[in-house]
Amino acid sequence: MPDNVTDIIGGGGHTLFLTANGRCYSCGWNSKGQLGLGLVGQQNEVTVPKPISEQYFSESFIKVAAGWDHSMTITGNDVYTCGSGRKGQLGYCGPDGKPVSKSDNFMKAMEQFTGAIAMVERSKVADEIKDVNFISIFSDSSIDSSIMEQELFYLQYIVNSTPIARFMTSIQVERGDSISVFKAMQKVPLPDCCGRIIQVAAGANHSALVTDTGQLIVWGDNKHGQLAMDPDLKPVQHEPVILPEHLFEKEKIVQVYSGWTHMLALTETGLVYTWGRAKYGQLGTAGASDENSSRWQPHLLAITNPKRIVCGAEHNMLISDGDELLTWGWNEHGMCGSGDTVDIFEPQKIQSFTHWKVTAIGCGSGHSFACVTS
Repeated sequence: MPDNVTDIIGGGGHTLFLTANGRCYSCGWNSKGQLGLGLVGQQNEVTVPKPISEQYFSESFIKVAAGWDHSMTITGNDVYTCGSGRKGQLGYCGPDGKPVSKSDNFMKAMEQFTGAIAMVERSKVADEIKDVNFISIFSDSSIDSSIMEQELFYLQYIVNSTPIARFMTSIQVERGDSISVFKAMQKVPLPDCCGRIIQVAAGANHSALVTDTGQLIVWGDNKHGQLAMDPDLKPVQHEPVILPEHLFEKEKIVQVYSGWTHMLALTETGLVYTWGRAKYGQLGTAGASDENSSRWQPHLLAITNPKRIVCGAEHNMLISDGDELLTWGWNEHGMCGSGDTVDIFEPQKIQSFTHWKVTAIGCGSGHSFACVTS
Protein backbone atom coordinates (compact mmCIF):
# COMPACT_ATOMS: atom_id res chain seq x y z
CA MET A 1 0.00 0.00 0.00
CA PRO A 2 1.16 3.58 -0.64
CA ASP A 3 2.33 5.61 2.38
CA ASN A 4 0.74 8.79 3.76
CA VAL A 5 -2.62 8.33 2.03
CA THR A 6 -4.81 11.43 2.40
CA ASP A 7 -7.79 10.46 0.24
CA ILE A 8 -9.36 7.23 -1.06
CA ILE A 9 -11.99 7.30 -3.81
CA GLY A 10 -13.98 4.32 -5.10
CA GLY A 11 -15.44 3.91 -8.60
CA GLY A 12 -17.56 1.14 -10.09
CA GLY A 13 -14.85 -1.48 -9.57
CA HIS A 14 -11.65 0.52 -9.08
CA THR A 15 -10.01 2.62 -6.38
CA LEU A 16 -7.82 5.73 -6.42
CA PHE A 17 -5.43 6.69 -3.62
CA LEU A 18 -4.03 10.22 -3.17
CA THR A 19 -0.93 10.69 -1.00
CA ALA A 20 0.43 13.62 0.99
CA ASN A 21 3.32 14.06 -1.45
CA GLY A 22 0.96 14.45 -4.40
CA ARG A 23 1.14 10.98 -5.94
CA CYS A 24 -1.84 8.98 -7.20
CA TYR A 25 -2.16 5.18 -7.05
CA SER A 26 -4.86 2.98 -8.54
CA CYS A 27 -6.06 -0.61 -8.48
CA GLY A 28 -9.08 -2.71 -9.44
CA TRP A 29 -10.88 -3.05 -12.77
CA ASN A 30 -9.02 -1.71 -15.78
CA SER A 31 -10.98 -3.04 -18.77
CA LYS A 32 -11.59 0.51 -20.03
CA GLY A 33 -8.22 1.93 -18.94
CA GLN A 34 -9.79 3.62 -15.90
CA LEU A 35 -6.69 3.06 -13.75
CA GLY A 36 -4.60 5.43 -15.87
CA LEU A 37 -1.70 2.99 -15.87
CA GLY A 38 -1.06 2.56 -19.57
CA LEU A 39 -2.13 0.54 -22.55
CA VAL A 40 -5.79 -0.40 -22.62
CA GLY A 41 -6.33 -4.16 -22.72
CA GLN A 42 -2.89 -5.00 -21.35
CA GLN A 43 -4.08 -5.74 -17.83
CA ASN A 44 -7.82 -5.77 -17.12
CA GLU A 45 -7.49 -6.13 -13.36
CA VAL A 46 -4.83 -4.82 -10.95
CA THR A 47 -4.91 -6.27 -7.45
CA VAL A 48 -2.17 -4.15 -5.83
CA PRO A 49 -2.17 -0.31 -5.95
CA LYS A 50 0.21 0.98 -8.61
CA PRO A 51 1.40 4.58 -9.12
CA ILE A 52 0.07 6.52 -12.09
CA SER A 53 3.11 7.65 -14.07
CA GLU A 54 4.20 11.22 -13.33
CA GLN A 55 6.09 11.70 -16.61
CA TYR A 56 3.16 13.49 -18.26
CA PHE A 57 2.45 15.90 -15.38
CA SER A 58 4.43 18.98 -14.42
CA GLU A 59 2.72 19.28 -11.03
CA SER A 60 1.52 16.94 -8.26
CA PHE A 61 -1.94 15.42 -8.03
CA ILE A 62 -4.17 17.39 -5.67
CA LYS A 63 -7.68 15.94 -6.20
CA VAL A 64 -9.13 12.73 -7.67
CA ALA A 65 -12.58 11.39 -8.55
CA ALA A 66 -13.92 8.10 -9.93
CA GLY A 67 -17.02 7.19 -11.93
CA TRP A 68 -18.25 3.75 -12.96
CA ASP A 69 -15.37 3.13 -15.36
CA HIS A 70 -13.59 6.48 -15.70
CA SER A 71 -11.26 8.50 -13.47
CA MET A 72 -10.40 12.19 -13.00
CA THR A 73 -7.39 13.96 -11.48
CA ILE A 74 -6.35 17.57 -10.90
CA THR A 75 -2.72 18.67 -11.23
CA GLY A 76 -2.09 22.38 -10.82
CA ASN A 77 -5.03 23.90 -12.67
CA ASP A 78 -5.40 21.10 -15.21
CA VAL A 79 -7.89 18.23 -15.27
CA TYR A 80 -6.97 14.82 -16.67
CA THR A 81 -9.30 11.90 -17.34
CA CYS A 82 -8.99 8.27 -18.41
CA GLY A 83 -11.20 5.25 -18.91
CA SER A 84 -14.43 4.88 -20.84
CA GLY A 85 -15.59 7.81 -22.94
CA ARG A 86 -18.74 6.08 -24.18
CA LYS A 87 -21.03 8.79 -22.81
CA GLY A 88 -18.69 11.76 -23.20
CA GLN A 89 -17.49 11.54 -19.59
CA LEU A 90 -13.81 12.03 -20.55
CA GLY A 91 -14.47 15.54 -21.84
CA TYR A 92 -12.33 15.51 -24.99
CA CYS A 93 -12.39 14.36 -28.60
CA GLY A 94 -10.04 12.06 -30.48
CA PRO A 95 -7.40 13.16 -33.02
CA ASP A 96 -10.05 12.93 -35.76
CA GLY A 97 -12.19 15.54 -34.01
CA LYS A 98 -14.87 13.04 -33.05
CA PRO A 99 -15.84 12.28 -29.44
CA VAL A 100 -13.75 9.45 -28.00
CA SER A 101 -15.72 6.20 -28.20
CA LYS A 102 -14.98 3.02 -26.31
CA SER A 103 -17.73 0.62 -27.26
CA ASP A 104 -17.51 -3.05 -26.32
CA ASN A 105 -16.60 -3.97 -29.89
CA PHE A 106 -13.97 -1.27 -29.97
CA MET A 107 -12.42 -2.59 -26.77
CA LYS A 108 -12.38 -6.15 -28.16
CA ALA A 109 -10.55 -4.90 -31.22
CA MET A 110 -8.13 -2.98 -28.98
CA GLU A 111 -7.35 -6.12 -26.99
CA GLN A 112 -6.50 -7.96 -30.19
CA PHE A 113 -4.40 -5.06 -31.36
CA THR A 114 -2.28 -4.96 -28.21
CA GLY A 115 -1.01 -8.41 -29.16
CA ALA A 116 0.03 -7.06 -32.53
CA ILE A 117 1.89 -4.15 -30.91
CA ALA A 118 3.96 -6.67 -28.98
CA MET A 119 5.45 -7.73 -32.31
CA VAL A 120 6.71 -4.21 -33.00
CA GLU A 121 10.35 -3.51 -32.12
CA ARG A 122 10.11 -2.72 -28.41
CA SER A 123 12.96 -0.22 -28.30
CA LYS A 124 11.35 1.98 -30.93
CA VAL A 125 8.04 2.05 -29.07
CA ALA A 126 9.78 2.77 -25.76
CA ASP A 127 11.70 5.70 -27.25
CA GLU A 128 8.53 7.33 -28.54
CA ILE A 129 6.15 6.44 -25.74
CA LYS A 130 6.29 9.84 -24.05
CA ASP A 131 4.81 11.51 -27.12
CA VAL A 132 1.18 11.45 -28.18
CA ASN A 133 0.11 8.04 -29.45
CA PHE A 134 -3.24 6.92 -30.71
CA ILE A 135 -5.01 4.21 -32.59
CA SER A 136 -6.97 5.09 -35.71
CA ILE A 137 -9.57 2.83 -37.25
CA PHE A 138 -10.46 2.75 -40.93
CA SER A 139 -11.65 0.29 -43.57
CA ASP A 140 -9.69 -0.83 -46.61
CA SER A 141 -11.53 0.45 -49.68
CA SER A 142 -9.50 -1.87 -51.91
CA ILE A 143 -11.29 -4.89 -50.45
CA ASP A 144 -14.62 -5.77 -52.03
CA SER A 145 -16.75 -6.30 -48.93
CA SER A 146 -19.58 -7.77 -51.02
CA ILE A 147 -17.65 -11.01 -51.39
CA MET A 148 -16.82 -11.21 -47.69
CA GLU A 149 -18.96 -12.20 -44.73
CA GLN A 150 -17.71 -9.21 -42.77
CA GLU A 151 -16.01 -5.96 -43.68
CA LEU A 152 -12.39 -5.85 -42.57
CA PHE A 153 -11.11 -2.91 -40.56
CA TYR A 154 -7.57 -1.81 -39.87
CA LEU A 155 -6.29 -0.54 -36.56
CA GLN A 156 -3.19 1.55 -37.00
CA TYR A 157 -0.71 2.42 -34.28
CA ILE A 158 0.60 5.95 -34.86
CA VAL A 159 3.51 7.78 -33.24
CA ASN A 160 4.23 11.38 -34.24
CA SER A 161 2.00 10.95 -37.33
CA THR A 162 4.04 7.93 -38.47
CA PRO A 163 2.29 4.54 -38.68
CA ILE A 164 4.30 1.92 -36.78
CA ALA A 165 2.00 -1.08 -36.90
CA ARG A 166 -1.23 -2.22 -38.52
CA PHE A 167 -3.65 -4.87 -37.42
CA MET A 168 -6.63 -6.18 -39.40
CA THR A 169 -9.86 -7.17 -37.64
CA SER A 170 -13.37 -8.17 -38.66
CA ILE A 171 -14.87 -6.83 -35.43
CA GLN A 172 -17.40 -4.14 -36.31
CA VAL A 173 -16.05 -0.75 -35.28
CA GLU A 174 -16.69 2.79 -36.42
CA ARG A 175 -14.56 4.24 -39.21
CA GLY A 176 -12.42 7.10 -38.04
CA ASP A 177 -12.80 6.18 -34.39
CA SER A 178 -9.69 6.76 -32.30
CA ILE A 179 -8.39 6.42 -28.81
CA SER A 180 -5.34 7.40 -26.78
CA VAL A 181 -3.47 4.36 -25.55
CA PHE A 182 -0.08 4.85 -23.90
CA LYS A 183 -0.65 8.35 -22.60
CA ALA A 184 -3.50 7.01 -20.49
CA MET A 185 -4.36 10.27 -18.70
CA GLN A 186 -5.49 12.91 -21.20
CA LYS A 187 -5.80 16.62 -20.45
CA VAL A 188 -9.35 17.94 -20.64
CA PRO A 189 -9.81 21.16 -22.68
CA LEU A 190 -11.62 23.52 -20.31
CA PRO A 191 -13.75 26.54 -21.26
CA ASP A 192 -12.15 29.96 -21.39
CA CYS A 193 -12.52 32.27 -18.39
CA CYS A 194 -12.83 29.52 -15.82
CA GLY A 195 -11.18 30.04 -12.46
CA ARG A 196 -8.80 27.85 -10.49
CA ILE A 197 -10.09 24.30 -10.09
CA ILE A 198 -10.75 23.35 -6.49
CA GLN A 199 -12.77 20.12 -6.74
CA VAL A 200 -13.82 17.32 -9.12
CA ALA A 201 -16.69 14.84 -8.94
CA ALA A 202 -17.81 11.91 -11.07
CA GLY A 203 -21.10 10.08 -11.51
CA ALA A 204 -21.76 6.88 -13.41
CA ASN A 205 -21.02 8.41 -16.81
CA HIS A 206 -20.68 12.13 -16.16
CA SER A 207 -18.10 14.49 -14.70
CA ALA A 208 -18.06 17.84 -12.92
CA LEU A 209 -15.68 20.34 -11.39
CA VAL A 210 -15.88 23.49 -9.29
CA THR A 211 -13.67 26.58 -9.58
CA ASP A 212 -12.65 29.13 -6.96
CA THR A 213 -14.85 31.70 -8.70
CA GLY A 214 -17.96 29.62 -7.96
CA GLN A 215 -18.40 28.13 -11.42
CA LEU A 216 -19.75 24.62 -11.96
CA ILE A 217 -18.44 22.91 -15.11
CA VAL A 218 -20.02 19.66 -16.33
CA TRP A 219 -19.86 17.12 -19.19
CA GLY A 220 -20.88 13.57 -20.08
CA ASP A 221 -24.18 11.69 -19.91
CA ASN A 222 -27.32 13.78 -19.38
CA LYS A 223 -30.04 11.15 -19.84
CA HIS A 224 -31.69 12.09 -16.54
CA GLY A 225 -30.81 15.78 -16.55
CA GLN A 226 -27.86 15.22 -14.21
CA LEU A 227 -25.89 17.96 -16.00
CA ALA A 228 -28.61 20.53 -15.24
CA MET A 229 -29.53 20.68 -18.93
CA ASP A 230 -32.73 19.65 -20.67
CA PRO A 231 -32.07 16.00 -21.65
CA ASP A 232 -34.47 16.23 -24.58
CA LEU A 233 -32.26 18.92 -26.11
CA LYS A 234 -28.87 17.69 -24.90
CA PRO A 235 -28.77 13.96 -23.97
CA VAL A 236 -24.94 13.96 -23.99
CA GLN A 237 -22.46 16.80 -23.49
CA HIS A 238 -19.12 15.71 -24.96
CA GLU A 239 -17.01 18.69 -23.87
CA PRO A 240 -16.94 20.71 -20.63
CA VAL A 241 -19.38 23.60 -20.34
CA ILE A 242 -19.87 26.21 -17.61
CA LEU A 243 -23.40 26.12 -16.21
CA PRO A 244 -25.14 29.52 -16.26
CA GLU A 245 -25.23 31.20 -12.87
CA HIS A 246 -28.99 31.88 -13.06
CA LEU A 247 -29.60 28.15 -12.44
CA PHE A 248 -28.40 28.75 -8.89
CA GLU A 249 -29.84 32.25 -8.42
CA LYS A 250 -26.33 33.66 -8.99
CA GLU A 251 -25.05 31.82 -5.92
CA LYS A 252 -21.39 30.75 -6.03
CA ILE A 253 -20.88 26.98 -5.92
CA VAL A 254 -18.20 25.78 -3.50
CA GLN A 255 -18.75 22.01 -3.57
CA VAL A 256 -20.45 19.49 -5.87
CA TYR A 257 -21.49 15.92 -5.04
CA SER A 258 -22.55 13.20 -7.45
CA GLY A 259 -24.56 10.02 -7.23
CA TRP A 260 -25.15 7.60 -10.10
CA THR A 261 -27.40 9.96 -12.08
CA HIS A 262 -28.12 12.87 -9.75
CA MET A 263 -26.10 15.73 -8.30
CA LEU A 264 -26.07 18.10 -5.34
CA ALA A 265 -24.26 21.43 -5.02
CA LEU A 266 -23.40 23.51 -1.97
CA THR A 267 -23.22 27.29 -2.32
CA GLU A 268 -21.07 29.88 -0.59
CA THR A 269 -24.01 30.92 1.61
CA GLY A 270 -24.81 27.34 2.66
CA LEU A 271 -27.68 26.55 0.30
CA VAL A 272 -28.02 23.05 -1.19
CA TYR A 273 -29.34 22.46 -4.73
CA THR A 274 -30.33 19.08 -6.18
CA TRP A 275 -31.13 17.88 -9.72
CA GLY A 276 -31.10 14.79 -11.95
CA ARG A 277 -32.91 11.48 -11.59
CA ALA A 278 -35.65 11.49 -8.95
CA LYS A 279 -37.21 8.02 -9.09
CA TYR A 280 -36.13 6.93 -5.61
CA GLY A 281 -36.43 10.27 -3.84
CA GLN A 282 -32.74 11.04 -4.17
CA LEU A 283 -33.46 14.74 -4.89
CA GLY A 284 -35.06 15.18 -1.46
CA THR A 285 -38.50 16.32 -2.63
CA ALA A 286 -41.67 14.73 -1.23
CA GLY A 287 -44.21 12.79 -3.29
CA ALA A 288 -44.47 9.66 -5.37
CA SER A 289 -42.21 9.14 -8.36
CA ASP A 290 -42.19 6.99 -11.45
CA GLU A 291 -39.67 5.15 -13.60
CA ASN A 292 -38.88 8.16 -15.79
CA SER A 293 -38.97 10.81 -13.08
CA SER A 294 -36.17 13.36 -13.24
CA ARG A 295 -35.67 17.09 -12.82
CA TRP A 296 -32.92 18.82 -14.72
CA GLN A 297 -33.49 22.28 -13.25
CA PRO A 298 -31.76 22.67 -9.84
CA HIS A 299 -34.09 23.13 -6.87
CA LEU A 300 -33.29 24.05 -3.28
CA LEU A 301 -33.18 21.40 -0.58
CA ALA A 302 -34.90 22.38 2.67
CA ILE A 303 -31.58 22.27 4.54
CA THR A 304 -28.88 24.92 4.90
CA ASN A 305 -25.28 25.01 6.13
CA PRO A 306 -24.61 21.26 6.21
CA LYS A 307 -21.28 20.16 7.63
CA ARG A 308 -20.93 17.16 5.32
CA ILE A 309 -22.73 15.61 2.32
CA VAL A 310 -22.05 12.26 0.62
CA CYS A 311 -23.86 10.46 -2.18
CA GLY A 312 -24.42 6.77 -2.80
CA ALA A 313 -25.70 5.52 -6.14
CA GLU A 314 -29.26 6.73 -5.53
CA HIS A 315 -29.27 7.88 -1.90
CA ASN A 316 -27.60 10.60 0.18
CA MET A 317 -26.32 11.25 3.70
CA LEU A 318 -25.85 14.62 5.38
CA ILE A 319 -24.51 15.93 8.69
CA SER A 320 -26.47 19.05 9.64
CA ASP A 321 -25.09 22.15 11.31
CA GLY A 322 -26.61 20.75 14.51
CA ASP A 323 -24.64 17.48 14.10
CA GLU A 324 -27.73 15.48 13.18
CA LEU A 325 -27.50 12.66 10.62
CA LEU A 326 -30.05 12.81 7.80
CA THR A 327 -30.61 10.42 4.88
CA TRP A 328 -32.94 10.16 1.89
CA GLY A 329 -33.36 8.36 -1.43
CA TRP A 330 -33.14 4.70 -2.47
CA ASN A 331 -33.60 2.43 0.54
CA GLU A 332 -34.12 -1.05 -0.90
CA HIS A 333 -31.26 -2.48 1.17
CA GLY A 334 -31.85 -0.37 4.28
CA MET A 335 -28.95 1.97 3.53
CA CYS A 336 -30.90 5.03 4.74
CA GLY A 337 -30.90 3.62 8.28
CA SER A 338 -34.64 4.13 8.76
CA GLY A 339 -35.26 0.61 10.03
CA ASP A 340 -37.19 -0.42 6.91
CA THR A 341 -36.64 -0.67 3.15
CA VAL A 342 -39.05 2.02 1.95
CA ASP A 343 -37.57 4.76 -0.25
CA ILE A 344 -37.34 8.17 1.46
CA PHE A 345 -38.38 11.28 -0.47
CA GLU A 346 -37.34 13.96 2.03
CA PRO A 347 -34.26 14.26 4.27
CA GLN A 348 -35.04 12.32 7.42
CA LYS A 349 -33.18 12.30 10.72
CA ILE A 350 -31.94 8.88 11.87
CA GLN A 351 -33.36 8.61 15.38
CA SER A 352 -30.92 5.91 16.52
CA PHE A 353 -28.06 8.44 16.30
CA THR A 354 -29.75 10.98 18.61
CA HIS A 355 -27.35 10.39 21.52
CA TRP A 356 -24.18 10.25 19.44
CA LYS A 357 -22.16 12.87 17.62
CA VAL A 358 -21.53 11.88 14.01
CA THR A 359 -17.96 12.65 12.95
CA ALA A 360 -17.70 11.02 9.52
CA ILE A 361 -20.05 9.44 6.97
CA GLY A 362 -19.73 7.47 3.75
CA CYS A 363 -21.79 5.69 1.10
CA GLY A 364 -21.37 2.81 -1.27
CA SER A 365 -23.87 1.97 -3.95
CA GLY A 366 -26.21 0.10 -1.62
CA HIS A 367 -24.77 0.62 1.86
CA SER A 368 -23.80 3.42 4.26
CA PHE A 369 -21.61 3.94 7.30
CA ALA A 370 -21.03 6.54 10.00
CA CYS A 371 -18.38 7.18 12.62
CA VAL A 372 -19.68 8.51 15.92
CA THR A 373 -18.57 9.59 19.39
CA SER A 374 -20.65 9.55 22.55
